[in-house]
Amino acid sequence: MKLWTDERRMPDILLQLLEVPDIPEDLRRELLLAYKEVLEEGAVTYPTKAKVEYYLYQHQEYISELVNQFGDGYRSYMQRVPRVNLILGIMRLFSRQKHG
Repeated sequence: MKLWTDERRMPDILLQLLEVPDIPEDLRRELLLAYKEVLEEGAVTYPTKAKVEYYLYQHQEYISELVNQFGDGYRSYMQRVPRVNLILGIMRLFSRQKHG
């Protein structure tokens, strides 16, 4: 499954991510820009899509470092905190798209 299947609309999962209060500011900014482009220009541009995917990947790397550093305790924490689960779900989707 691709993250962006139609440049003329924002993927629902990214719209849901905008509702998460503590996502990284860079990611939030690019998601808002993508949403604005869709509304005002009719489609999201490639540079904006690339930035969104970059920040998603960057955040995935950060989460992976935390898992490596704190191990099972952090994995347990991620399972209890829905915000992290939503972000990780998007990261996995992005990773599958990129590698498969």
